[in-house]
Amino acid sequence: MATEQKGLLQEIEKGKELKHVSSTSDKSAPVIEKDVHVKEAPQKKVFEELKTEHQLKHVETTDKSQPVIDQTVKIGENPMKAVFAELPAGKAILTHNKVIDEVVKPHELKHVSTTSDKSAPVIEKDVHVKEAPQKKVFEEIKTEHQLKHVETVDKSTPVIDKDAHIGENPMKAVFAELPAGKAILSHNKLVDEVVKPHELKHVETVDKSTPVIEKDAHIGEAPQKKVFAEITKPHELKHVDTVDKSTPVIDKSVHIGEAPQKKLFEEIKKSGSEAAGATPPTPSQ
Repeated sequence: MATEQKGLLQEIEKGKELKHVSSTSDKSAPVIEKDVHVKEAPQKKVFEELKTEHQLKHVETTDKSQPVIDQTVKIGENPMKAVFAELPAGKAILTHNKVIDEVVKPHELKHVSTTSDKSAPVIEKDVHVKEAPQKKVFEEIKTEHQLKHVETVDKSTPVIDKDAHIGENPMKAVFAELPAGKAILSHNKLVDEVVKPHELKHVETVDKSTPVIEKDAHIGEAPQKKVFAEITKPHELKHVDTVDKSTPVIDKSVHIGEAPQKKLFEEIKKSGSEAAGATPPTPSQ
């Protein structure tokens, strides 16, 4: 197959002189019957008509977008103004709104030639403003200074009286008395010993971790392949008669009676209603 493909590729690369064919049958064009006439698309005329100017006819319309209000209905003044006028803060709000309305309106301002600008702070003549001392302070901070030696008395350590003696932690004795305490203390000692450095001796080991297989033992092929192959094959199963014993065994002499809860609840309700309707006993004198 490989040699045939190579030969075919070589022939394709060389090229061949094809024969001239005079009579061809081109069937790529769609087949249109003789009695079918294809009309010109009307889009061109439509677009030309849209571009040209048109004289539209006058149309009288009836605008009903406004709400219909009866002639007998009269819209009164908003009562919120009277409410604000009665409130302490309402008067201030109304005056504020009036001021805003007046400010928004256009006003004809008069021309003023002489102005007296008093926005600058008033400083008396005998007051002298000195230069801020921050510059000199920052320069002094940046320069080197010879600090004086100071002897300090450190009192951060806790004060312990001389006659005070710190005894041994009693938890060791408590752990020693407990059943699990001895194991805890021995465990702590073992951990302390493990953490310390030790000089270990050289030990030669014999690795017996590999499984021991006798020479006459032969490992056969796993039987799963054959088992799975047999499972997938169709089998003719034998008919088996089964005896279903899943239902509970109840003797014929056993009779299941009605639950006594209904009667019990009815008696409780009757006794409760009778107790509610009965008159309370009068105390004996």
